[in-house]
Amino acid sequence: MVHRLLEEEMMMTRKSSAEKTVRDIRRATRKHYSSEEKIRIVLEGLRGEESVAELCRREGINANVYYRWSKDFLEAGKKRLSGDTVRGSSHNFLSGAACIPCSSLWLNQIPAICLPAVPERNRGGHFSNSS
Repeated sequence: MVHRLLEEEMMMTRKSSAEKTVRDIRRATRKHYSSEEKIRIVLEGLRGEESVAELCRREGINANVYYRWSKDFLEAGKKRLSGDTVRGSSHNFLSGAACIPCSSLWLNQIPAICLPAVPERNRGGHFSNSS
C-alpha cells in the first residue's frame, strides 16, 4: 500500500514537472509584439473594416489581448491630449522593452491613418482652397 502511494506521488511529481517544462517552453517561444505591431493591430481594429474576432484570429492573438492594447492605446492618447504627459517622457506606451514614448506616438499615428485628411493652411494661416 505504501509502495503504491509512493509510486503515485512520483508520477504526480513527474507529471507536474513535465507540465511546468511545457509551460516554460510555451512562455519562452511566445511571440512578442513590438509597439509598432500593437499600434498597427489596434488601429486596424478601430477602423472596423473587419470584426475584432477576425482580426485577432488573423494576427494570432486573443481578443482580450487586443482589448487591453486598445485600452492602453486610447488611455495614452487621452493623457497626451489632456497634457498629462511630458514631451519626451520615459513613460512607455503599450508596455514592452522597445516601446516608443507615448508623447511621440499617439498624435503621429492617428491623423495619418484613421482620421480624414485635414486641409493644409497656407503661409497666412488660412485654409487653402485647392481641392
